[in-house]
Amino acid sequence: MSKRATQIIDSLRQLALPTIAVCDGVAGPTDETAYTCTVTLADGHILYGVQLKALKQATEGIVAIPAEGAIVQVLKLGEAGWMVVAATELQKALLKIGDTTCEITADGWRINGGNQHGLVLLQPLVQQLNALVQDLNTIKQAFAGWTPVPQDGGAALKAAITQWAAQTLQTVQSGDLENTHIQQ
Repeated sequence: MSKRATQIIDSLRQLALPTIAVCDGVAGPTDETAYTCTVTLADGHILYGVQLKALKQATEGIVAIPAEGAIVQVLKLGEAGWMVVAATELQKALLKIGDTTCEITADGWRINGGNQHGLVLLQPLVQQLNALVQDLNTIKQAFAGWTPVPQDGGAALKAAITQWAAQTLQTVQSGDLENTHIQQ
């Protein structure tokens, strides 16, 4: 192989190697709508508009947004600039497939904007439903065991359901059944 070919191959290898940098922050230098950030290389050079996703025109996929001060690896994309390929710490991750979106932060998951509140916790919901079923079964048993007594004015019915009527059901709050770490 010629000396010139070896130099070209070495140059290409150098371009393909990730470079270590520090993310300069998310307020200002990072633009989540443009999916870019600003980083400082180890030699002090500042790179603006570093891409957070490989294809600018892509409308779907996963985008990892590095936290301020995170150590990142950036890769030279030729004339297209630079791209973050890894980070030691994330502020958030975004996922979009079709009309479905998901935002993951330290506070939890937000699916499709999170406007429908938290995900239902199955076990507490089942316990609440079983309490209602048990209450209905208790009153059904009271009616099934009740024998009408002529001209008692309902005293026999009242005696049959008095114990059931004295037990009140607990009201359910949304917080009792909601996983607030997963908003849908």
